[in-house]
Amino acid sequence: MIRLRTKLWMFFLCMILLLYGVAYVLYNSSQQSVEEYNHQFNRFLLLNDVSQQTDQVLQRLNTYLGEKSPENQSSYQANRENLRQLQKRLVPEIEHQDNHIRLKSYSHMIGNFLKEADLAFNYSNLNDDAQSSYHYEQAVQLSRFILQTTQDLIDRELTQYYPFYADMVERNRHLQSMSTAIFISILLTAGLFTYGFAGGITRPIEQLAREAKQISRGNLDGDDIRVKSRDEIFYLAESFNRMRQRLKELIQEIKEKASLEKALQQQRVQNLEVQNLLKEMELKTLQNQIQPHFLFNTLNVISKQAYLEGAEQASGLIESVARMFRYNLKGMDRPVTLKEETGHVQHYFAIQTARFRERVGLSIEVEESCLPHMIPVLTLQPLVENAFIHGVEDCEAGAVIRVRVYRDESDVVVEVEDNGKGMDADTVRRLLHPESEGGTQTSGHSTGLGVQNVLKRLRLFYGREEIVQIESEPGKGTQIRLSLPYTVASEGGG
Repeated sequence: MIRLRTKLWMFFLCMILLLYGVAYVLYNSSQQSVEEYNHQFNRFLLLNDVSQQTDQVLQRLNTYLGEKSPENQSSYQANRENLRQLQKRLVPEIEHQDNHIRLKSYSHMIGNFLKEADLAFNYSNLNDDAQSSYHYEQAVQLSRFILQTTQDLIDRELTQYYPFYADMVERNRHLQSMSTAIFISILLTAGLFTYGFAGGITRPIEQLAREAKQISRGNLDGDDIRVKSRDEIFYLAESFNRMRQRLKELIQEIKEKASLEKALQQQRVQNLEVQNLLKEMELKTLQNQIQPHFLFNTLNVISKQAYLEGAEQASGLIESVARMFRYNLKGMDRPVTLKEETGHVQHYFAIQTARFRERVGLSIEVEESCLPHMIPVLTLQPLVENAFIHGVEDCEAGAVIRVRVYRDESDVVVEVEDNGKGMDADTVRRLLHPESEGGTQTSGHSTGLGVQNVLKRLRLFYGREEIVQIESEPGKGTQIRLSLPYTVASEGGG
C-alpha cells in the first residue's frame, strides 16, 4: 500500500528536483554569458589602463625632471610599477591568434618606453641634462606610438565584440524562451497531476458522503463503493461497505427481537416502578433510623483507622466530612465567627479538591482583624457551593474559586469569585430580587441552602437591605460581594 502522504511527498520531490534542474541549467548558462561578457569588458579596461598609466608615467617623469623631490620620485616609481604590472597582464589576458604579432610588438614598445623613461630619470639624477632630455624625448615619442597602438587594438577588439554581443543577445533570448516553455510545461504537468490526484480522492469521498446520507435516512440497500487505488481511501471504502453490511445484519436481528422485547418492556417498567417505590420507602426508613451524632462519630472512628493504616489523604477527607456534619448540626439561629465559618469552607474545599483535583484552583484570603466578626451560620459555604455547581463544575481545566475577606472602613467585605460560565443580567436580577422577578430558589448539593436563602438571612441578621452586589457576565465568571457591618461577640457570648 502506498499512502496518500507518500504519494504527495513523491510528487513534491519530483517537482523540486525538476525545478532545481531547470534553475541550475538556466543559472549556468546565464553565468557563462556573464563571465564571457566580463572577460571581453576587462580586455577593454586593460588596454585603457595601459594608455592612462603610460600618460601618467610621462607626466610624473616630467614633474620630477622639473623638481627633484622625494615625493615626485615616489609618484614616478609608483606609476612606473603599475605600468609594468599591466604589461605583464597583456599576453595572458588579451593575446589570441589574430593579434599575436601586434600584441607582442605592443608589449616591447611599453618595455622600451619604460627603459627610456628610466634613462631620463637616471641621467637627471647624474645632472646630465642633455642625455636626460634626449631620452625623455624618446619616451614621449614611444608614448605616442603606444597610444596609437592602444587605439588600434581597441578598434580590433570592438570589431570582434559586435558579433559576440549579438550572439550573447540571441542566447539570452533563446534561454528566456526555453525557460518560459519549461515552466509552462511544469505548471501543466503539475495541474494535470493535481487534478487526477484530487479526483482520485474526492470522487470516492463524495460517493461515501452520498451513501452516508442514504444510511442516515434509513436506506441500507446501496451498491458497494469500489476504489481502484490501494491507499487509505481504499481501506476506508472497504470499512464503509463492511459497516453497512453489518448494519443490515444488526437491523435484521433487531427486527427479530423487537416483538419479544416489546412484550417484556411493559412488564419491566412495572417492575421498576414497584422497585423504586420500595427503595424510597426503605431509604426513608433508614434515614429516620440514622442518628447524626452516631454518623459523624462513626466517621471520626473511620478517619482514625485510615490514618493508622497509612491512608492519610482518605483520613483527612473523612475528617473533613465529619467536621462538616458536626458544623451543620448547629442551630440556624445561632451566629458564628468568621474564623469558624471559613474553617467550615476549608473543609468543604478539601472535599471538593479531592473530587476535582487539578481542574479547580481554590484559595481563601482572610485578614486577621476579620476573624472575630460574627456572621450567621452556613453563610459562606452555600455561596462557594453555588460557585462550584453553577460556575466551574463543567470546566475541564483552569477553573478558580477565590474567597477573600477584608476590612473596608466600618464594614467587613466578603468576596466569593469564580471564573466560570457566569450569568446574564436577568439571572442576577432574579437572585437579588426574587419576590419581584418571580425567581425560584436555587439550592446546593449538600446543605440545601440556596443563595437567595443566604441573602435573606443576612438582611434579617444585620437589618440592612443593601448588603450584596453581584457582578457577572456570561463566559466571564461571577463575583458575589457582601458588605457586612462589623460585629464582634460580647464577652462570654457564644
